[in-house]
Amino acid sequence: MAEWGQPRRAKWYAGLAWLALLALVAFASAGVAATGEMTGAVKYLLLFGVLFVIIIVVGFDSRINLRKHGASAIRNQSGAGLVIPYSRIGFIGSALMMVMLVVIFAAASYDFARNVEGDVTSPIAAAIVFGLIAAFFATYPLQIVTGKIARGKVILTPSGIEHRSWGYQSRLSWDDVVHVSAINGDGPQIWLRANSGAVETTRFARIWGGRPRDNSGIAIEGKNLFVDPALVYRMVSFYVSNRTARTELGAEAALQRARTSSYSSP
Repeated sequence: MAEWGQPRRAKWYAGLAWLALLALVAFASAGVAATGEMTGAVKYLLLFGVLFVIIIVVGFDSRINLRKHGASAIRNQSGAGLVIPYSRIGFIGSALMMVMLVVIFAAASYDFARNVEGDVTSPIAAAIVFGLIAAFFATYPLQIVTGKIARGKVILTPSGIEHRSWGYQSRLSWDDVVHVSAINGDGPQIWLRANSGAVETTRFARIWGGRPRDNSGIAIEGKNLFVDPALVYRMVSFYVSNRTARTELGAEAALQRARTSSYSSP
């Protein structure tokens, strides 16, 4: 991605390899424990192994496979605008990670509560602590169910840009965009600097879901997108610079332009 220079992925490959090793150790240990006297540990080793696998899949999707599906996932939304979705793997994977953490800590809480007459010191206190941790992680899938956290998207409309992140939504008119920059944050980021107070933000999720920036602009994290962030950068820059072309947003012409990456001056 020329807009951000040569990506440095060595550390991410190393991190994913380390997680793969941990997953392998967890599954192998589960097999060994199942044939010995520590059968109670089997379910935890399997759960942690699955958790590591999910983290690997999400990590590869967000840190390595940044180009995703090009323009194939971009679509029109009932003639209202051009929709650029967030990664489906990132959204589902994050939800599954939280569900796995809920299951792990809920299982630990149950096992401690069941061991009241056993040889574990203060099992009830431990059961309460792990139960509270499980309840905390459970707030994430609960907010998905209630719609407070959702798969994000960027919508380019004739009047401006709408950015639905996991837990909040920001709106900005084209005329209030001062500059579009490709910057390196936690991965490639598209930064739309705005006029003071021009960004309208609605926050849906108070826990999890991310925290919006101040109203000085909109930050689109490339690692979350389902398409090539370089393409999105060129799309946004094109419509910021070409007022007359904005009228095509929501029409077939805008979708065709995205598919062919035709973002030179009209």
